[in-house]
Amino acid sequence: KTNTSVRDAINQQLYYGDFFICASEKQRDYWLGMLSALGRVNPYTFGEDPTLSKLIDVVPFGLPTKRPLHSRRALKGVVPGIEADDFVLLWGGGIYNWLDPRVLIKAMTKIWEIRPDIKLFFLGVKHPNPQVKELAMVNETVSLAKSLGIYEKNVFLNFGWVEYEDRQNYLLESDVGVISHPEHIETRFAFRTRVLDYIWAHLPIITTKGDSLSDLVEEEGLGLAVKETDVEAMVEAILRMASDKEFYQSCVQNLERVEPCFRWNEVSKPLIRFLQDPRISASKKKHLASGQEEIPRPMAKVGQRKGFSYYVRRLFYHLRRSGWRKTGEYVANVVRGR
Repeated sequence: KTNTSVRDAINQQLYYGDFFICASEKQRDYWLGMLSALGRVNPYTFGEDPTLSKLIDVVPFGLPTKRPLHSRRALKGVVPGIEADDFVLLWGGGIYNWLDPRVLIKAMTKIWEIRPDIKLFFLGVKHPNPQVKELAMVNETVSLAKSLGIYEKNVFLNFGWVEYEDRQNYLLESDVGVISHPEHIETRFAFRTRVLDYIWAHLPIITTKGDSLSDLVEEEGLGLAVKETDVEAMVEAILRMASDKEFYQSCVQNLERVEPCFRWNEVSKPLIRFLQDPRISASKKKHLASGQEEIPRPMAKVGQRKGFSYYVRRLFYHLRRSGWRKTGEYVANVVRGR
């Protein structure tokens, strides 16, 4: 039921919206498929703009114009077990079930035997929102590190949560930003903001392959991308980053070149263009020109008649979640047929 409700809500937005934004070209292809299924990609929209960028364009999460500033010592020589001259790999965010830190943990077991001065630090573990349950991957990660005998030797976890404005101190005291994930559907369409943090800090990146930002790492020479679950390749990537100073510096220089392209003043240009000249979509314009005041509902809704019990359940749902005022808005929308 939840899946159906979410799908219907998305379909409504896609059907009635005039302009859409997403984070990457892969996401844009996905949403173009959805828009096509709802009839939004048609001779009118194509005739207005064959690229369809007037219908949907790429506006990813951006970076501040200001460079990160080191305001306090937070990691090296501060976290017990991490020395001031250690080479630190930073996992710059939470541990979630759709990621795979296990390949890194296994790699660090081999690294310990070769370069015990290389340390892996997980920036966040527990989510600050108490309503978000601890995910299974957290326990798997900790248990694996302990069972391999490297927990708090060269693998360290921050079980609290770092303030957003404080994260720059951890980024600037680290040497490499890391992220690993399986190659599945979430990865394919992901746009991981922690990787943007690495770019912001000009921090060379080690990532597994499969998403648009790992493609960027390979194409622009921002670091190294390895196959999922390939422990040996991960070990080689870590050792190369720690040992090959010329390669490391080339990654930094490439990051310095690429980083300005992700600043908010750059990535938001398609949205700004639309806001400076807002327009209704070509297909909606054609429909309104025919003299019909109401835009017909999506075909996906045809035949889905909702009974009285459905609206009663939704009423109590909104009361529990949103209070009287929002519930009143919901009732008004239902009465208006929206």
